[in-house]
Amino acid sequence: MLVYPLYASVQAIESPGKEDDEQWLAYWILYSFLTLMEMVAEPILYWLPIWYPVKLVFVAWLVLPQFRGAAFIYERFVREQLQKYGVSGGRRPAKVIIDVTTFLYPLPYPKAAPVCVTRGTRVIMCCRRRKPTERNRKEMETH
Repeated sequence: MLVYPLYASVQAIESPGKEDDEQWLAYWILYSFLTLMEMVAEPILYWLPIWYPVKLVFVAWLVLPQFRGAAFIYERFVREQLQKYGVSGGRRPAKVIIDVTTFLYPLPYPKAAPVCVTRGTRVIMCCRRRKPTERNRKEMETH
């Protein structure tokens, strides 16, 4: 899943055309996102025996130049979301969509610092971490 995309990406960089560059940049964006989501959803995917064959077919569809699946998904879905949240056009993201670690695994520390996003010296957004659960409160009392 990685050898051909690496080779094709190097070929795309060295070619004078821009179309193949977009295909392989879109592939790496989507493959990174798929890998991230797979890491987060691993406990669920473990129980789905069909996941790995589906992933193999999906990644093959993204990679194969006959289908140009990565460019298709990027043009149809990803670009629209990036423009909606103000990420495209060389601008920095103005919004934090999710802080995965604090959303999935609440910290047992009641005085945890908020997560803040800054642009230069200006604070754009701060998010408070989730409140400790009852189990985390009991753990804090024992420490």
